[in-house]
Amino acid sequence: MDWTLGLITPRILQKMNFIQEIVRKYKGEYTELDKREFHTPEGKYATQFQEGIIIVDEIKFSISQNKSVGINFNSVAANEIYNEPIRIFLHLEKDEKTLYIYPKNIVQKAFYYIKNGETDNQFVYKGKNKVIKQLKQNKELIKKLKDESLYISISEKYPSKIMITPRNGIEDSFVFEKYIEILKIISSKIKKPNNT
Repeated sequence: MDWTLGLITPRILQKMNFIQEIVRKYKGEYTELDKREFHTPEGKYATQFQEGIIIVDEIKFSISQNKSVGINFNSVAANEIYNEPIRIFLHLEKDEKTLYIYPKNIVQKAFYYIKNGETDNQFVYKGKNKVIKQLKQNKELIKKLKDESLYISISEKYPSKIMITPRNGIEDSFVFEKYIEILKIISSKIKKPNNT
């Protein structure tokens, strides 16, 4: 599969708006809302909602973030508190039942080891039994999820979208491509996605 997005270097992405770069590469649509200012005990800050819509292999994806802009914090630590993560959505053709995949905590990992005498994959899967079974047995998905810290969901709030929220953001375009592949694998086990 040809991923021309890989031509964007990580250094370029750090200097420019990540969402704009993705949209430009895929000839998609970029929008941003007016800045919203807030006053807190840590200082004054502003956020701006940014969103990009792209089509990859005839599948509609959107990337969004409430980005901190024009920050005037009293402390450096506060800067990290208000910067929301990037979210990537794969749009499905209709509403689906809820699905949640998220990292296991230390207690969950220890409990599984004590109960089964072996280690399990690092994620908790919740949702429709048939779909969960297929996802847990999918070697390609397990390989791509290895050592990742992701929250994946089809939530009640977004029932027609599969969402990935990387805990540590997106380092570069290669990581972004990997997340797109993860979403495509999951969608193939649910329903055929649509680009409308």
